Amino acid sequence: DHFGDPIPLADAQPGDVVLMRWDDRSEPSHVGILSDSKHAKLALIHSYSLTQVIEHDLDTVWSDRIVMVFRP
Repeated sequence: DHFGDPIPLADAQPGDVVLMRWDDRSEPSHVGILSDSKHAKLALIHSYSLTQVIEHDLDTVWSDRIVMVFRP
C-alpha cells in the first residue's frame, strides 16, 4: 500500500515503478523504474544481474512481464 492504487500499463510514464514476474504462475519478484527512451515510448531501468544496473527500451519481452505499475 506504499504506492497507492496500481495504474494501467497503457498510462505508464517515466518515473513510474513497475513490478514484474518471470512467468504467469509466480509472484512479482523484480522491480524497475520507467524512463524516457529515444527509440521507443519508454525505457526500463533495472538490475538484470548481480553486478550492474541497466537501461534499455521497454520491448515486449519485458512489458509482458509487468504485472503492476505504480506512480509514486
